[in-house]
Amino acid sequence: LEEGQLTDQLHNYLPSHMFRALANKRRGLQDSMVEEWDRKVVRAFNELTRAELIETESMSEVRRIVQSFRMETELNAVAATRMCIERVRLAPLCFSAQYIAEMWSVDKILKVLVVINAGGLHVYRLGPSPVL
Repeated sequence: LEEGQLTDQLHNYLPSHMFRALANKRRGLQDSMVEEWDRKVVRAFNELTRAELIETESMSEVRRIVQSFRMETELNAVAATRMCIERVRLAPLCFSAQYIAEMWSVDKILKVLVVINAGGLHVYRLGPSPVL
């Protein structure tokens, strides 16, 4: 990932309130702030996914998880999903993440609710009465 590649897509990765705050600024200042955000995102992404991760006492839990996954496999969509599940699994018991997804088979597409929490990974079929 290189600087400038994400400039048009930053709204997908950064909180929307950051862009709303830009609306009141001059055009030149808006552009320089977006460029700075782009630089920071690219630098952080490359540090997390490509640079050598050196284990330290101050290392965050997310960096520890990324480091262990990078030792096993290349960072791709499957590894990122597994990291999310691992992060939720290590989180306090009150944490939960929910996603609506589609499971595809040869003959049909099934809408499901995926719930990740301290109890594990649960997949519910969506409908009038969700089924585990």
